[in-house]
Amino acid sequence: SVQPGSVSIETKFPPKPTWGLFDRSGTVEYTIVVPQTASISRLESGNGEVLVEGMRGQTLHAQLERGRILARSCFSNAVFSLGHGTLTMTYGWWEPGKFSIQANVADGAVLAFLPGAAAFHLIAETPRGKIANDFVERARRDAEEASRVDTLIHGGGDAVIKLQAKEGNIEVVRTNP
Repeated sequence: SVQPGSVSIETKFPPKPTWGLFDRSGTVEYTIVVPQTASISRLESGNGEVLVEGMRGQTLHAQLERGRILARSCFSNAVFSLGHGTLTMTYGWWEPGKFSIQANVADGAVLAFLPGAAAFHLIAETPRGKIANDFVERARRDAEEASRVDTLIHGGGDAVIKLQAKEGNIEVVRTNP
């Protein structure tokens, strides 16, 4: 259904047969292209994979129950929520500016690949897991096992990145050192 300012897609699967051995395997894939400056107030999916790329709108909210969320070079105020699976954020370059990224995973891993020259405030927390952060000196990285990190990377800039995994690990990888 398409309304001014919104799009809604609902997928209805055929009912499960009540008898016999029937296979309901298969996939459904949607590709939705919106302007980079669009705001996404609600992107929800039950299971599968969500890819969001190059967004620069005011807000972005993506939620997935089980699967993978991939966020590439998003410079929006974004909130990504995942029930079970892996959330991966990648940035091929860094654009200074005021924006915040919040990644929440209930059970699974958070991976963030950020350029070595990026400036941001990093807040990461995992009560039942470990945090690996390539943006600290190797001696400190090897010596400490952290479950909470709150640090300014290259002075912090105006960007804030908050990563949370309730059950799982967080890895912040420095790319293009």
